[in-house]
Amino acid sequence: MADEIIQLIDDDPLTLKILDEQLSGAGYRVFTSLSGRVGLETSKSLNPNMILLDVKMPVMDGFQVLKMLREDEITRNIPVIMLTSVKEKETVIRAMKSGVLDYMVKPYDVNTLIAKIKAGLHYGGMKRQELAEGLSERIYTSHDDESVLISFKSVLSEKSFIQEAKTVFNAVFFKRIMNRDCIFDLRAVMEIETADVKIFEIIIKLFSNRNVLVVAGRHYGSLVANANFDDDIQIFISFGDMELYRLKKKHTKA
Repeated sequence: MADEIIQLIDDDPLTLKILDEQLSGAGYRVFTSLSGRVGLETSKSLNPNMILLDVKMPVMDGFQVLKMLREDEITRNIPVIMLTSVKEKETVIRAMKSGVLDYMVKPYDVNTLIAKIKAGLHYGGMKRQELAEGLSERIYTSHDDESVLISFKSVLSEKSFIQEAKTVFNAVFFKRIMNRDCIFDLRAVMEIETADVKIFEIIIKLFSNRNVLVVAGRHYGSLVANANFDDDIQIFISFGDMELYRLKKKHTKA
């Protein structure tokens, strides 16, 4: 953890001071920026492991910062958690569509924030392995000792995706993932229509008798409303929410 860098971008000095103390106390190296413009320039040279980003800032707000981060080759893959006092549903949805890792509203619980940061860093590391382990252009996989992460990169109802799914999810694959939680990441899928939900239901059935968790991002509402999953299939907006659920489940068993 000592080498993991968290960059904070917020125009409130007090917020930065409190966050700096809390995250430094948790073992992270923390760098602060008091404006979006300075934060952008700093991120290019700093290359942080994660950015905590406010929404309401003068001159350049959080969404403008996020857009420019994603357009730059150096910073486009840095995971971002939006930490803000803005709690309107429309803003949360906009953030999820913009590809943020998570969204937290101030005032926040520091233990929850740190748990979400840990989850984001952990699964971010797994996702960096995806290209090495990817079995197709549209389905990427990576794993650790406890879980396998399966990310979809295209519309599920496309014929090419269905053909690749048949290739990827074979007997060898299921033997490799034995006794691991199966985590599906749908955040990179641009749209999920009724036809896509039906395809996903079929894929999920292949994972029967396994613990299945779904990180849906902006597609959360669509899946909850339209998917016909077994009751034990868990759906989450973010990796942070999923990891909080897993931690609570472990503590309950203990």
